[in-house]
Amino acid sequence: MTLISLLIALFLERFSSAFEEWRQFDLFANYARKLVAFVGRYGDADNYLGLAMILLPPLILVSLLQGMLGSILLGLLGMVFAIVVLLMTLGQNLEDDVDAYTEACATGEEGKIRSAAARLVTGEEPAAERDLLQKVVGSIFVEANNRYFAVIFWFLLLGPVGAALYRLSSELKRRNDIAGEGMVVAAASWLALLDWAPARLAAIAYALTGSFEQALGPLRKHLFSGFKNVEADNYETLAEAGSEAILLDQYIKDDIDGRLVSIIMGLTSNLLLRSLSLWIGVIALMTISNLI
Repeated sequence: MTLISLLIALFLERFSSAFEEWRQFDLFANYARKLVAFVGRYGDADNYLGLAMILLPPLILVSLLQGMLGSILLGLLGMVFAIVVLLMTLGQNLEDDVDAYTEACATGEEGKIRSAAARLVTGEEPAAERDLLQKVVGSIFVEANNRYFAVIFWFLLLGPVGAALYRLSSELKRRNDIAGEGMVVAAASWLALLDWAPARLAAIAYALTGSFEQALGPLRKHLFSGFKNVEADNYETLAEAGSEAILLDQYIKDDIDGRLVSIIMGLTSNLLLRSLSLWIGVIALMTISNLI
């Protein structure tokens, strides 16, 4: 059932945009703000305790629903519920953002390029076109983990509860209007721990489906790194392994034009598709072997 649910959800996600509205999580954000405001009357909720208080009720609800539906119609309703949860928790369509950046670069308009890049890049955007392109490519590999690989990883481990746990944690990190800075910091630290294993498995997939020799360096550097600076290590692992796997340095030049960007984005998208296919193949083998 796990493999079937995953395949159906990925198929629907890739070939239909009808589920994008499901991923806004505005209802969750409203619930979180009201809970923080209520708890704030009695104490500080802008911390790890507040994070746990926000996450537990919806996760318990998902667990109860899965338990109830899993025994109805030979588990068919449970599978449908799992597919719905996956469709909600898989991130915004990454291919749309990549296409938007490619099209913006084709126009050559600085404003459009920066606007499209902002949908992929977190933090400050480099001023130079070459540096911005490198940053965008690295960020795409990081976003693929956040939107796909990490959700799949936790879905395999904990079912719909795991997928919901990851996405809701990501939403609390992304939204700074729920509580104060303490909540964002707590959510970022928690999410970095959730990302540690899937980020490295995704980086290994990048290496195996791309230039393994080139990607081996970043893997050696970050694969068994500790937990001192987890968020930065996760980012560097994914960005460096992915960029090396497509031999980015051999393509990128000082003069960036739309054609070059289109080639690099094509290489990036193809690597992500091969990596996701590798994950699905491994999951299928594990399913056949009754390991999951």
